[in-house]
Amino acid sequence: SHMAALHAVASGDDAAAAAATTSSPAGSRKVRGRRAREEVEAVVQEAVRGVVGSSVSPDAPLMSSGLDSLGAVELRNALEGRLGVQLPSTLVFDYPTPAAVSEFIAAQLGAGSET
Repeated sequence: SHMAALHAVASGDDAAAAAATTSSPAGSRKVRGRRAREEVEAVVQEAVRGVVGSSVSPDAPLMSSGLDSLGAVELRNALEGRLGVQLPSTLVFDYPTPAAVSEFIAAQLGAGSET
């Protein structure tokens, strides 16, 4: 891609030069996004463990894994505190598994960082 950028610059094609040189940062943004997602998943799992008292499979329904309505509030509060993001009171009802909660939070954090 560096050769494409050099060729585009040499030929005076500004749009092609910009396209060729911006492809790398976009790729590294995806890597950062994936890393952020993994960090969110780790925080969610840790918070779930703290509230439920044991690990819960990412695809297991939280309410069937020992989380009650008080625990749902505790989990939401713990995640808000650790991640600095506002979450709905219906979090575990709208996103019933740790994976769904992680995906929702990662999307919220991603949306917040782009503005």
